Amino acid sequence: MAFREPAYTFFVLGGTLEFISLNIPFYYIQYFAISEGITTNGLGFYLLSILTTGSVLGRILPNIFANLIGPFNIIFPCTVISGAMMFALVNLSSLAGVVIVAFLYGFFTEAFVSLPPTCFVKLSPDRALIGTRMGMGYAVMTIGNLVGTPAAGAILQNRGFNAVWIFGGGVSIAGGIAMMISRNFQGGWKLLIRQ
Repeated sequence: MAFREPAYTFFVLGGTLEFISLNIPFYYIQYFAISEGITTNGLGFYLLSILTTGSVLGRILPNIFANLIGPFNIIFPCTVISGAMMFALVNLSSLAGVVIVAFLYGFFTEAFVSLPPTCFVKLSPDRALIGTRMGMGYAVMTIGNLVGTPAAGAILQNRGFNAVWIFGGGVSIAGGIAMMISRNFQGGWKLLIRQ
């Protein structure tokens, strides 16, 4: 069974953690910028478009590099950087800063969105079971989508935006670390191995 393999289990755990944090900025960055007085309603409306523009590039460029150095070597640092982008929002009061963070967050999170199928292929020694293993993995991982944004909303209501960004950033970085552990179980603990 796939969940008895440490590489597969840690990858699914990392994916679940990343899915918990993935949509938090998509839901809350506009509200954050407007309610904190960083921008007006008119300009705040475009923050989601800026985030999505970064997402378009993030589906292309990391995949090119993943083809050269391996999907695991791209997905885990991009996931950690996504968490760092959420930490960058803590106490941020500059419009330029919010725009840059939104763009970069969109870029780095899309590497996570587009690369797991390739990772599941590498995690499947029997090619006949790729679809099954991918379905099992996503069935668990997408539970994070159901949990993350409502949890962030509850945190926002009780603790404010800084707590939301710290929660999202911490969970995202933990997901990246779990994916790094998966990569090391899968391909060895050598730093420069193509994995």
